[in-house]
Amino acid sequence: MHYNIIMVDHATLARKLLSLQVPGFIIHWIISFLTYRTQATKPGLRLFTLLFINRSIVQGSGIGPTLFIMSAHDLKPLDISNYLLKYVCKVRWDF
Repeated sequence: MHYNIIMVDHATLARKLLSLQVPGFIIHWIISFLTYRTQATKPGLRLFTLLFINRSIVQGSGIGPTLFIMSAHDLKPLDISNYLLKYVCKVRWDF
């Protein structure tokens, strides 16, 4: 299964969750879940070294799409002549 990585600053996400009145113990659990994750690439048969990722939400983790929406819901363009598209690239339903 392939998972995409979405870059999100964990401190910014925690502040947004707090502003949405998410209880502190849930915010702590989410940040703990996202902290010290690793990623490696495997082109062909070669596996590159695992590297720590400190700004990620893993799609496919169950809470990934919800955290993405919570982190992106208040994004605005820097200039009125720009526009901003917010989307999740894929949704997977497993029943």
